[in-house]
Amino acid sequence: MVKRPKGTAEDLFPKAVGLFQAGKLAAAEKICRKILARHPDHGDTLNLFAMARAHGGNFESAVNYLQRAVKSNPLNPAYHSNLGEILGASGNFEAAKSAFTQALALQPDHAGHLANLGTANLHLGIWPEAVAALQSAASLDPNNATVFARLGVAMQESRQLQAAVDAYQTAGRLGLQDPQTCYNLGTVLARLDDLDAAIGAFRQAVQLDTSYQPAYRSLGNIYLKRADYADAVEMLEQAIALQPGDMEVLQDLGSSLIGVENYEKAISIYQQLVNLKPDSVSQRADLAFANLCAGNPEAALQASSGGLDLKANDTSCLAFKATALNHLERREEAGYLLDFERLIYQKQFTAPVGFASIEAFNEALFAHVKNHTSLKDSKLNRGLVAGQGTQELFVGEITPVLKAFQTMINAAIEGYKQAVPVDASHPFLLSQPSAVHVTCWATLFQSSGFMDTHFHPPGWLSGVYYPQLPDAVDKRSDAHQGWIEFGRAYYRIASTDTPPVHLIKPSPGLMVLFPSYFGHRTIPFESSQERMSVAFDILPRG
Repeated sequence: MVKRPKGTAEDLFPKAVGLFQAGKLAAAEKICRKILARHPDHGDTLNLFAMARAHGGNFESAVNYLQRAVKSNPLNPAYHSNLGEILGASGNFEAAKSAFTQALALQPDHAGHLANLGTANLHLGIWPEAVAALQSAASLDPNNATVFARLGVAMQESRQLQAAVDAYQTAGRLGLQDPQTCYNLGTVLARLDDLDAAIGAFRQAVQLDTSYQPAYRSLGNIYLKRADYADAVEMLEQAIALQPGDMEVLQDLGSSLIGVENYEKAISIYQQLVNLKPDSVSQRADLAFANLCAGNPEAALQASSGGLDLKANDTSCLAFKATALNHLERREEAGYLLDFERLIYQKQFTAPVGFASIEAFNEALFAHVKNHTSLKDSKLNRGLVAGQGTQELFVGEITPVLKAFQTMINAAIEGYKQAVPVDASHPFLLSQPSAVHVTCWATLFQSSGFMDTHFHPPGWLSGVYYPQLPDAVDKRSDAHQGWIEFGRAYYRIASTDTPPVHLIKPSPGLMVLFPSYFGHRTIPFESSQERMSVAFDILPRG
C-alpha cells in the first residue's frame, strides 16, 4: 500500500506560503513536494514551488514547474506573469514577452502585466512597444516610481529626450533612490546640453552609491569638456580607482592632467595606454599631444609618426606631426603636410536652385540658424569666444534651405576631388572615400568673437560657408578682421611657435574646403554686425 502524506492540500498550502514569505525556501519546497506527491496538478502549489526554486537560483527547474502550472490552469494570469518573470530572469526575453502578453490578454489593463511587458520589450530593444506598454502602466499606476524609471529608459532609447527627463524626474519625485536612474537622467541632460543639471544628477548618483563608477566617469568627462580640469582630475581619479582598467577614463584623465599642467603624469598615462594597446592610432596621437604640451617635439614626432605607420592618413597624427615638425624648425617637411595652396579648395557659389539669388539663399540660411532651437552659448565649446553655436543641423526636418546647402556641399566635394586628385606620395592624398557622411553646425559671432585654433579629428575634409559677414571683414588692414587663418598649432598646446600661415578672406557665397587636420582659427573683429559661419565635416562612410 502506498503511504500518503498527512493533511490535505488546503491544510498544507498556507503553511508553505508562510514559510516562503519568511524566506525559509527549503522548508516551503518540502511541503510543496508533499502536496504535489498527492496532487501533481495543483496549480497554486506548482506556482509557489516554482517561485521558491527561482529564489534559490534554480531557473530551469522553476520554468518547468511554472509551465506545469500554466498547463493545469491556462486561464490564471498570475501563472503566465510569473512564468514571464522567471523567463526574463533567465535571459529568455522573447518567451517572457509571450508569457506577459498571455497574462495581459487574460487580465487587460493590469499595470503589473503592462510594466513587465514593457520591460521585456526594453530588453529586446523594441523601443516603441516598450514606450506604449510602460506609458499605459504609468497611467494605471501613477505612483509607481519603478515604472517611470523604466519609461525613462524607453524614452531615452527612442530619442525622446525631454520625455525621458520628465519620466526620470517623476521617478525621483515618487521617492526612487536609485543611482542607475540618476545616472540615466544625467546622460540625457548632458545630451540636451543642460550640463549643470547633468552634473547634479551624476553627483546624486554617487551620493547614493559612492562606488558607482560610471557617474564619476561622466562627471570627469563633462568637467574636461568644460575645461574645469582640476575638477575633472578629481572625478576621473575616483573613477580609475574603482575600475583601473577603464581605458576611456585613462584617456580623459591624461587630457585633464595636461589641463592642470601635470605633463609628466599625463605622458606616463598615455605611454601606458600605448603599451596596453600598441595597435591603437588614437593612443599614439594622445601621446604626441601630451609631449607637444610638455615641450617635447621630438617625442611628439616619434609618437605621431608611429601612429601614421598604423594609419597613414590619420587626422590627429597628421595634425600633431605637422606641429612637431614646425617646433623642430623643420619647416619644409611641415609645409609638405600643410600645403595650403594645394590642399585648400575654394568654390564661389551663385544662386542655388530654388533661390532667386545668393543673397536670398544667405538670408534664408542665416534666418534658419538664428531661429534654430540649439543655438546658444555652450561651455563645451572651449575654443569659442564671444559666440554661440548650434548642434547638428542635418537632423530632423531638412528644410528647402538645408537641402540646397547639402547640394552645394556635395558639389564642393566633387570639385575638391577633381582639383586635388589622389597622390600616393602624400599621406592625405593616398585615397578618396567613395561614400561620405556630412555633419553640419553653425557659429554666430558677436564683436570681438573668434574661434581659437583647432582641427577636426573625426573628419577627412572640413569646410565652412559664410551666410553673413560684418563690414569689418572688408576693411583693408593687416588685422584681417573676421578672416580664417590656417597653420597654427592646436590652442591647448599653447605654442609660442610662429609658423607660416595662410589667410583667406571670407565673402558671401564662398565655401572653403580643407583637410580636417589643418589647424585653423577665426580672427577677431570689431563691429556691431554679426558674423555667421556654417561649418561641416566630411567623414568617410563604411
